Amino acid sequence: YQVAEDTGFNFYADRNGEIWFTPQRFDITHILSARIPNAYVIDDLSIISYGFIEDDTNVYSSVYVSTVPDLGTDSLVGLGVYESAYKSDEVMLKYGQRLFTIHNPLLRARTADAKSIYLFAKSIMQRILADMYQGQITITYRPEIEPNHPVYVPCRNMIYYVETVEHSIQFGTSATTTLSLGYGRKPWDLLPERLTFANNDHVY
Repeated sequence: YQVAEDTGFNFYADRNGEIWFTPQRFDITHILSARIPNAYVIDDLSIISYGFIEDDTNVYSSVYVSTVPDLGTDSLVGLGVYESAYKSDEVMLKYGQRLFTIHNPLLRARTADAKSIYLFAKSIMQRILADMYQGQITITYRPEIEPNHPVYVPCRNMIYYVETVEHSIQFGTSATTTLSLGYGRKPWDLLPERLTFANNDHVY
């Protein structure tokens, strides 16, 4: 569980009882490259009920990240090689200073590659801001939809990350699927996965 938390991976059992240890998949190529892309589109006719919110309770304007020094390099700690921060001026103007700190021993840094922790802090900030947009939606039975993948909701023109899936079947009457959604963003907004930034500040 601690490794899952430090890596930002999901650690869960699926409906078949198999244990999964996987990164959060925000990339919409999962939809675009699917054999049937419409399987991950929540069309209006499928929707039974829904509710969407914009929750700024856990919004932060600055992210401070630190890691463990490499063996024998404690003298470099004072140079800032093993720590960095990212600030959103836009969020700062709206909410003031809200500091989120994270210590991740899995991050590696070198004096020639100090920007990697800064980029990690930036990716954390982008996920924090995206997680403002959440929702829950009940649709007609869709067994192909699983947690840990994105779906597209046309009525909102938003991509959401599926956090949980719950199926309800009443034989002879109804069958529904309820999705808990997070990390909402527009289709053109890129949401990075863990450690996907390159040193030129672009995403692989």
